[in-house]
Amino acid sequence: MLNVKNSIYAATTIIGILTSSVVAFASPATSTVSLNVRTGPGTNFNIVDQLDANEVVDVTECHQDQWCYVSHDGPNGWVSVNYLRTIEPVVEPEPVQPIANTPTDPNCSIEFKIDASGPSVRTVCDSGNGAQFPQQPAPVLPTPVPAAEPKACLYTGINYTGAEYCTGVRKYDQLAGLNDLFASLKLFDGAKVRICLDNNFAGACRTYRNNRARLHANIYKKASSMEVYTGAAPGLTFVPILPGVLTAAQTKVTRTVTLRELRQLNLDNGSTTFVGADLQFRSLLNGVQYMKSINGAKISVGNLSNRGYNGCKAANFSSQVVTKRQAPVGSYICVKTNQNRISQYRVLGYTNTSIRINFRTYKN
Repeated sequence: MLNVKNSIYAATTIIGILTSSVVAFASPATSTVSLNVRTGPGTNFNIVDQLDANEVVDVTECHQDQWCYVSHDGPNGWVSVNYLRTIEPVVEPEPVQPIANTPTDPNCSIEFKIDASGPSVRTVCDSGNGAQFPQQPAPVLPTPVPAAEPKACLYTGINYTGAEYCTGVRKYDQLAGLNDLFASLKLFDGAKVRICLDNNFAGACRTYRNNRARLHANIYKKASSMEVYTGAAPGLTFVPILPGVLTAAQTKVTRTVTLRELRQLNLDNGSTTFVGADLQFRSLLNGVQYMKSINGAKISVGNLSNRGYNGCKAANFSSQVVTKRQAPVGSYICVKTNQNRISQYRVLGYTNTSIRINFRTYKN
């Protein structure tokens, strides 16, 4: 409850286990150089972020073409395995067995006394002829220090100021009274945190593995759900993308359009008529604006990055609406049209009554 990543050893570690098209696992690694993060496994894919040298990431999936999918503090994506180095797990020492404070010889007893030197304890044993001789005093072991527990502390001000709220490993589908409050965070003892714009981890999300003096702009004082965890990111599934299908997709239609209230867009041919439309824009009097999939089309919000054809094709789609809050200016949204084509649009801007987007629909 709230109370308040040279190669992976010359790439042999990872490449040695790439015996199939895709290897899925979760392993920490660091980047040996400043490294581009891309939307797909190859230099022909768009850059969505850059890893700092020595930045720690989670490697969750690798291909035989020597590209791995990483999760880190920022947009996740694909990086070259040649610039990753694995992090060896820490081997915990065997626990020290406590020494018994009572004698095991039935002829021995514990003697406690107080003299001018202070209190002392020793074991006294009978030699068998009536004589007694002292044994070495039993060592007194220090009280064990409890192991630190992973936790996250979030603050209402930047630079870890303002009110502080700390929590251990736990999932919060809704932040309730703490909604839209957090500006900075600190992480302790291996904790990580995923923070999302809307309840139930909807909308844009950010994952943090290090302290952050000011949260990213798209999440700053906008968090509505979060999860504190350790290890690999929970709840993430990666659909294998086989090298045989990583061919450059052909564009069927691309266009920039402005949609006003109730206007519809056919992504298969670019028309803004009602016939065969895939999307409809709504701009309500109360200020709420959203894009809605219609006529069997489906949407995938994802992490709002430019995923391209292969990334969108591997996405999970659902029939849903995407609000202005979920998809701010610059966001990319994947769509599967009602003719089962892959499309992606980018939000260029909003007015009080309209949305302007650029979209690209691919041939199947």
